[in-house]
Amino acid sequence: MSTLSQINPTEATGEAATLLAELKKSIGSAPNMAKAMANSPALLKGWMGLSTALAGGVLPAAVRERLALATAGYNSCTYCLSAHTFLGSAPATQSQPTRTRQPCLPSPPP
Repeated sequence: MSTLSQINPTEATGEAATLLAELKKSIGSAPNMAKAMANSPALLKGWMGLSTALAGGVLPAAVRERLALATAGYNSCTYCLSAHTFLGSAPATQSQPTRTRQPCLPSPPP
């Protein structure tokens, strides 16, 4: 399977450099997924725009991150677990991230 190379933010040029710098400023780093998306600045810009639009919704950031952690646990996605644990690193309690990251299995049929 082929993979996209990741664009190093310090070596990026043009719009990709601008977007990666903006992302680093807003969340503190450029996640690996964003570095791969930087191969297509339009894709990275679209993803960042979607994230910004969703942030304007009615759910507080902490709730959105807990939902993302629960979804990552349900999907067994270690990348998403790692990313959203980092993004939601100021939980209400220390036990919250651990509880949220437990795999969520569907209820057995009746």
